[in-house]
Amino acid sequence: MHMTSTQSLALLRRGPASIPTTLLSNVGKVIVCSGIIALGAQLEIKLPYTPVPITGQSLSVVIGGLLFGRKIALAGTAAYLLEGASGLPVFSGGGAGLHHFAGPTGGYLMGFLPAAVIAGTAKDKGITASPIGVFLTVLAASIPIFSFGVLRLWMIIGDLQTALGSGFYPFIAGDFMKALLASMLTPLSSIKHRK
Repeated sequence: MHMTSTQSLALLRRGPASIPTTLLSNVGKVIVCSGIIALGAQLEIKLPYTPVPITGQSLSVVIGGLLFGRKIALAGTAAYLLEGASGLPVFSGGGAGLHHFAGPTGGYLMGFLPAAVIAGTAKDKGITASPIGVFLTVLAASIPIFSFGVLRLWMIIGDLQTALGSGFYPFIAGDFMKALLASMLTPLSSIKHRK
């Protein structure tokens, strides 16, 4: 559709909200989303009794969903995983490389994709407009992260109880704290965006 200069001027006068989201702005949002996750990954606390560190990654994936919705959060999370796989030092502790997907934390990395979908879909449907909605969204998004993570640990260790003891039980309280923290960021989930 061709737009006359008068139509273009009228569109600009109505303000930025009336200008359709461009490919460039979507690419920018994807880059910001992947950057948020990469920054969260650098918040790392190693625990002596498990190969799985405490990081800000899972919360950062959810924040991406709260900010941008399903499509951008999924694309940003996929971009983050591709960046790390290709050698950029974006994984926890500045890690990089494909071997991270085969290691003890590989399942958690793969769980980020469905977690981004859950958080982003909740944002798109307006579920995250209240603190309780955000709290429940964070907990729901944790399910695939822990499911994939514990499954991968089980495959490596060979014992489900040990995998749960190393990759799930020590992190339950922390995840409730992350959910509580995210619920305090509820205004982020109210930011309007175009899908």
